[in-house]
Amino acid sequence: MNIPFYYFSENRFLFNRFPPRVSGRDLHQFVQSVNHEAHGITDLRQFSDCTAVNDVSHLSTHCIQHCTAVEEKRPESKLAILVSESLVVYGLSRAYQMLAEDNRKEIRIFKQRHEALIWLSDSVHDLDVIQSSINVVMNENRSG
Repeated sequence: MNIPFYYFSENRFLFNRFPPRVSGRDLHQFVQSVNHEAHGITDLRQFSDCTAVNDVSHLSTHCIQHCTAVEEKRPESKLAILVSESLVVYGLSRAYQMLAEDNRKEIRIFKQRHEALIWLSDSVHDLDVIQSSINVVMNENRSG
């Protein structure tokens, strides 16, 4: 299954919402797609919403390690990972955080959306722009 993402080039912001089932192949395709779409952007701000994930039976730390190895290095970028209460999803997110620490400036895991967005934002105006971008995507998904 493809993991859709939305890249807002004018804000160097990428948003994605992982589906309920995520496999190693899905994650690898996602990383390759992001590498292609945001190639050369070293200060990308990425928000990955993993709150819907409930089946990771085809995802392992070995798969995550492979994905972080092929991920484009973005030394000034930040990644906020939003997780639910699932300990398994949190654990896999934490594994990704550790394995990808040399790929980005910083990766943090959050349980509250607003906290993640504040951390990604450079200013109050920036927070509004990012939140509006996410709202547009979420509303399109509901109506489409």
